[in-house]
Amino acid sequence: MNYSGYYLPHESINDRPMLAYIFGEKFSVMVDAGNSKRHIETMYKELASMNLPLPQYTIITHWHWDHTLGLNDIYGQSIVHKLTNKILREEIEKYNNEDYINQIKLINPCFNYEYEGIKTVFLKIGDIEFEGELTINIGNDILHIKHIESPHTIDSVIINLEKNKILFLGDATSEDYENNGYLDKGKLGKLINEIEISNCKYCMLGHAEPLLKKDLLQYLYSLL
Repeated sequence: MNYSGYYLPHESINDRPMLAYIFGEKFSVMVDAGNSKRHIETMYKELASMNLPLPQYTIITHWHWDHTLGLNDIYGQSIVHKLTNKILREEIEKYNNEDYINQIKLINPCFNYEYEGIKTVFLKIGDIEFEGELTINIGNDILHIKHIESPHTIDSVIINLEKNKILFLGDATSEDYENNGYLDKGKLGKLINEIEISNCKYCMLGHAEPLLKKDLLQYLYSLL
């Protein structure tokens, strides 16, 4: 897969999702803020090694900790859906409580691995909110950012890279882990339709290797 950018692969041991960088002639963009300051620093170090400018904007695919706890340490501004910020405001109150952080560490080994020995975890809301859809022209490509219905979260956002024909889905294809891993097949069907109508050739998921559109669709149809 060739495109004007770079991606840092996901890591399972600490639940780090894939972070994607899209080089633009006007400005560059990143997909998701990662799960920690260290995650962001790793990404930026890779960009520096390739002499790539830091991203002016970071687009968040949904509110979950592994995609947002790096928000406090990103360069530039973040772009989030209105629902994402609504949930993040509620989460900030929880993260201000050290007991809450300790409880997460007890039940989530990935979180504990990433934050072992760290007592304070900083979370912030996004800088720029949108509703529905947002289109960004980065000069050499056009990004179509869209809030969609998915089985994973109520605030799922997908990003379609028009000319490079890549669709960034975050974790939209996954189950609802806030609801005991329930997979809503009705919502999955609507997500499949969004992928079908996209002009993409490749699909990028948060916790998987890049997939051809046809291969991802074949897998998703098998779940219906």
